Amino acid sequence: MKRNTFLLCLLLLCMQVANAQLTKGNWLVGGNGYLSSQSQNLRGVNVKGSNLRLSPNVGYFIADKFAAGARINFEINKLRYPGVVDNSTRYGIGPFLRYYLLNSEKRVNILTEAFYQYSKTTSDNSSSSDNTFRISAGPVIYFNSSVGLEFTLNYEYLKMPETDTDTKKFFLGIGFQIHLESNKNY
Repeated sequence: MKRNTFLLCLLLLCMQVANAQLTKGNWLVGGNGYLSSQSQNLRGVNVKGSNLRLSPNVGYFIADKFAAGARINFEINKLRYPGVVDNSTRYGIGPFLRYYLLNSEKRVNILTEAFYQYSKTTSDNSSSSDNTFRISAGPVIYFNSSVGLEFTLNYEYLKMPETDTDTKKFFLGIGFQIHLESNKNY
């Protein structure tokens, strides 16, 4: 009981002093992950799938509340339809721009992000490339001045030039970011 009370007090203290370091010259390091499942009827064939995506990123605040950076992407997909299982792996890299709407003193802030990615996919049957554009927005909750947990609503547009196919989707994401203060005494 004493341990739980201590942990609760420590958490409340951290939340009281929480403010993110969203100022020019600071670094942003973290990432997000997505797990999804799908089921669809494609011309009378029941297709099921699952997807795991991990996306670490690094960014730099080029102005207060405004960061630019790069993100890499690693994704595992599995599609199942009668008699066939298709596994694929996707790797990608691309730039992002991120803006925080509220002041840095807030324990909860709102982020917006635009992202582009070029990816290569290899599967059991083929390989391909694609271009992805994504916009995201949502709250970030800071545990202290450096660490934040993000919850985002995402819209993604994926274009595969080789097959003239495009995909549009909405999904929820969760991310973790660490804001590193730059050393200005150099």
